[in-house]
Amino acid sequence: MTFRRERGKIMSDELNVVKIDDWGIVGSDDPYLAPELRTFQLVGVVTGHRNESINGKHIRTSSIVGSDGKYVVTRSGTRYDIGIPATDYEEQFPNAKERLYARIEELDDNLEANKEE
Repeated sequence: MTFRRERGKIMSDELNVVKIDDWGIVGSDDPYLAPELRTFQLVGVVTGHRNESINGKHIRTSSIVGSDGKYVVTRSGTRYDIGIPATDYEEQFPNAKERLYARIEELDDNLEANKEE
């Protein structure tokens, strides 16, 4: 699978969309990892995954690398259609979906700024 990057978006030549519900975001567990090197993953229940054995199961994705404008894209190249967040996650972090996309945009902006330096 190949990717091309446009400002704030990652475009894939292959469409592989997986629905994720009852989701939340988790980060790197290593307390000695510099903040700028920390990664974030989605956890949740997936459907429509090409690996049918994990459909309907709770998974942890590979690291989030960006968005193609509609879907969240992970390091593995999988695109996630972000569904309903976990109830407790939404209670703790209101507007979770909007916050997720805002964080991805912030990460993309930081990548762009570092390239310009």
